[in-house]
Amino acid sequence: MGDILSHMAGDRPPLAFAAVILQTVAAGTMLLVWLALALWGSARIAALLIATLLWGVPLAIFTMAAWGLWKRTGWAWTFSIVANSLAVILAGRFTYEDRSAENFVAIALFGAPLLVLVLPIVRRYFRPPVEQGPPHIAP
Repeated sequence: MGDILSHMAGDRPPLAFAAVILQTVAAGTMLLVWLALALWGSARIAALLIATLLWGVPLAIFTMAAWGLWKRTGWAWTFSIVANSLAVILAGRFTYEDRSAENFVAIALFGAPLLVLVLPIVRRYFRPPVEQGPPHIAP
């Protein structure tokens, strides 16, 4: 198991690898929720349509963000920050109205990658500073 994780981590710092894993877990959880909603009930086609309308766009966003983080793209870091922030805000809004365990789990699920992604070492890994040369002076 250690060989598999070290191969997957590659040259990533441990916290950057943790961010990628946490974002992947968030995307996988959204996929499972979508499947549960799609397969729930006796009207399979209607349930699939409703699940896709409710969860299709967030599922696509979180999947693209996780894929981009695996590929070490700068846009995925920004995408993940925005998506996880919106998810935490929405979960927090529902938690304010209904203090159920599911809402607290959702805050933890989307808040954990957000907290790791904003750490300076992780941000520098996904968004390295741009090398600046001398200022260009226009004639």
